[in-house]
Amino acid sequence: MNKITKEFLESEIQEVKYTQMSDRLTHCLIITKSGFLFSGESDVANCNKELGEKYAYEKAFNNM
Repeated sequence: MNKITKEFLESEIQEVKYTQMSDRLTHCLIITKSGFLFSGESDVANCNKELGEKYAYEKAFNNM
C-alpha cells in the first residue's frame, strides 16, 4: 500500500495565495499543479501577519 507523504503534497503545490480579510482573518489558497484548490483560514485575535499566514496555510494544507 502506498502512502501519500507530506513531501509529495508539497511538490504538487503550484502557487500559494494569501488574502488578509480583516485585521484578524487571513485566508490561504493553495493551487496544485493539477488545478485543484484548497483553502484555509485563520481567525486569531491580535496575531501578526506571519502567524495568520502560517495557521491559514496549515489548515489549507491539511485539507489536501
